[in-house]
Amino acid sequence: MKGPVPVQAALSGAFDLLTLAQIKSGQLTERDIEVFRALLNLENSLRKRFPITFKRALPLGDHLVLFCEGPIGALVGPKGAHIQALSEKLGQKIRVVKIGGNPKALLTDLLGRTAKIAGASTTFSPNGTQQTTIVLSARHARFLEKQLPDIEKALNQFSTIPVVLVLETPKPKPA
Repeated sequence: MKGPVPVQAALSGAFDLLTLAQIKSGQLTERDIEVFRALLNLENSLRKRFPITFKRALPLGDHLVLFCEGPIGALVGPKGAHIQALSEKLGQKIRVVKIGGNPKALLTDLLGRTAKIAGASTTFSPNGTQQTTIVLSARHARFLEKQLPDIEKALNQFSTIPVVLVLETPKPKPA
């Protein structure tokens, strides 16, 4: 497994100047390192190597979202056994999200069944930039309203196209 810091540094806690600068600037957090260390310990206890690259761990509601590259199914394990063990070790529910692909797929992985996507569109400006706008169903607004800025921030960290999230406006009930 690859991670945001060298394996030996994650296990020993001895970081180089670059890693310390990344922590100080907020590009990397102590939680990222703690999760990477827990993933490495899980690999060792299972005597199995996960063919993924762990990038970041971001809190989202009551979950800790792990952003990874590669075949995340190996990390999840049979019937979610590996993630369950990691969840118990970290004391928090875990969701694993695969980086890459389009923003709509990334959002679907990130939110699971929490929200329904009502629509998505990508706009192209004359100067060549793109932006994807994703509309989330109004039915789920109460679950997402407070988390929307954090979700949008997470999406923009791992999407190649800027993403804007909006909640669908509820349809008025007929009189």
